[in-house]
Amino acid sequence: MHVLFAFGVLLCAAQAQEFNYDQHGADWEGLCATGSSQSPISIRRPTRVSDVYQPLIVANADSVEYTVSEEVDTYRLTAPQPASTLTAVLIGESAPTTFTLNNIHFHSTSEHRVRGQVFDLEMHMVHYGPNGARAVLGVFYYISYSRSPLLDSIMQGGALNIAAELGSTINDFYFYSGSLTTPPCTEPVNWFLPRFGSEVGLSATQDQIDWVAGQWDQNQGYARNNRQTQPLNGRTVYEFIAPDSTSYLNSSS
Repeated sequence: MHVLFAFGVLLCAAQAQEFNYDQHGADWEGLCATGSSQSPISIRRPTRVSDVYQPLIVANADSVEYTVSEEVDTYRLTAPQPASTLTAVLIGESAPTTFTLNNIHFHSTSEHRVRGQVFDLEMHMVHYGPNGARAVLGVFYYISYSRSPLLDSIMQGGALNIAAELGSTINDFYFYSGSLTTPPCTEPVNWFLPRFGSEVGLSATQDQIDWVAGQWDQNQGYARNNRQTQPLNGRTVYEFIAPDSTSYLNSSS
């Protein structure tokens, strides 16, 4: 078995609808065309959060099992339940919410843009919370000479040490309220996009990016499975940046 974050019931609904990336989502119908809080977005002028805040907490994520489902539009790893968790304090709330990983899947090139930057790969870790709440942890990868241990584990079919790749505490991240990036483009979805030190993304090698993309593009044509960015429509994008990586740690509930 293998492991990951997943969409669960929502994914089943999304997979029931046939769609393609010929126009990168411009021809999708329903909420995809009419929704006011759609994803992905281009992050340009986020609102910096300067108050003390609780970082994202990743737990039970050092040996995640998963099953692989063959899809024409992405490479998807679905985690058996119970799986690893993501805990966050959402905007406007005082108590933390814990979400459980359902699946992990990939988009190349990245769907989100950060200050104009397009990344070579975007990994979506999809979680479910209480009362149908949804949260996606979106991780960017850029091509470098340093390999990603997590992508290596996926390539080899082994259990995933997500905590080793992302850390058990994520202090720096972007947050906004959006949607699923595939039909039916359900709203709302809590989006968390981590920053890693001075970098927004993590490094991976060319062969790792090629391998992941090749799982849904068997002809090696490197078809891009990314939806075009969507208008903000007045939404606020928050940027949580800890000036001191130890002073903002808060495990209280």
